[in-house]
Amino acid sequence: ELIKNDPNTFSHMLFIILQNYQNFPLDTVLLCFIILRNIFSRATNALKTNDSRLSYIIIPQTIADSYVPLVLSFFSNENTSIADNASYLLGKIAVYLLTFDSNHSIFQSLIQQIDNGQLVLPSLKSIYFILLDDLKVFTSSESIQQQFMNKILTWLSDQNFPFDSKPFLIKIITLLIPILSHILLKPEDNNSFCQMMIILTQVPELKFDSYDFWVNLTNITPQLLAYSISPLSQISINDLSVILAKYPNIEYIDEAVALQILQFWIDFCQIEEDDIETSSCVIKKLLPSFMPFLLLSAENTLDTNILPLEEDYSIFTLICDLITSFNNLYPKLSIPILLNYGFQAIESNEIMKKEIGLFAINTAIFQFSSDDEEYLQFCSHCINFSLSIINSEIDFGNTV
Repeated sequence: ELIKNDPNTFSHMLFIILQNYQNFPLDTVLLCFIILRNIFSRATNALKTNDSRLSYIIIPQTIADSYVPLVLSFFSNENTSIADNASYLLGKIAVYLLTFDSNHSIFQSLIQQIDNGQLVLPSLKSIYFILLDDLKVFTSSESIQQQFMNKILTWLSDQNFPFDSKPFLIKIITLLIPILSHILLKPEDNNSFCQMMIILTQVPELKFDSYDFWVNLTNITPQLLAYSISPLSQISINDLSVILAKYPNIEYIDEAVALQILQFWIDFCQIEEDDIETSSCVIKKLLPSFMPFLLLSAENTLDTNILPLEEDYSIFTLICDLITSFNNLYPKLSIPILLNYGFQAIESNEIMKKEIGLFAINTAIFQFSSDDEEYLQFCSHCINFSLSIINSEIDFGNTV
């Protein structure tokens, strides 16, 4: 009841526990962080509504400010669970303080702390949680946005910047995608930024976060892809080839990267379809070599023990989705490839090859027009072919 009716008093009690955290079990300490995050989230919402009935939830700004040094002190804690929870809590407190005053110094203080090389990773995590929670607290000034982006670019290119912190820099950039057009004002800015992201995408430890960035960029600000799609297409296909060559003996992170790459190309199909007249037709150029590779990859990743309906999101299902997307986008290019592969594969003795062969033929069928003479010939051919397969595999003389 106290947390609902008097969160100020309850939060004060929790901070007393944190001041003496060494005298309490770890689970109790972590629970304090979680409850405090909830209290500050509710306080932020109450502040935004400006509803006098919720005034009891609001924590005085001076009190919230007084909690900051204690939370910061946990950034250097040897227990990573405590340090991570402190970063998350500081993010919540920062959003609350910035809602009170958009010019509050807490954001700049975190940037300065990173610049000084002090507690870089937990400080970056706090910034990430601030932007994840409420990007609007950062959009009040375009000059601040520009300065912060310049800082990020500087940190990314700095060889001495802690490498284990760079994934969080990419995560932060990904959160900033909706406002990139306000930050990258000139074509040369766009080009240099995208080239930097291309370089980061080639770093093995940064691939997952980099491809997550490209997937989000494709869905939010696709026009920036014009500065990067050519090298990105080759890098992504090469990465996918390397990962799938190891299938099924792949690490979890490699699987996650492969899923990101496939999702990127599925989303990019929509971009090319929406602007097919003026786009560079990247997929159209890649399709003759990319489609056969995907069909072979579908063979290698199909698990005959799992029904497709039970496999909602896997490398195999995304490969099939991408094949379908390519076929929908460029049927005249795709259908000959699908049929050529399908009619050969369906005669194989290998069940997985036969299965993908049927999938390829089925995918091609859906793109034929029923008013087309070629369609009628194709249907006739498929029927005769199916009957020949049935006759060869079933002994009708022994059936009842």
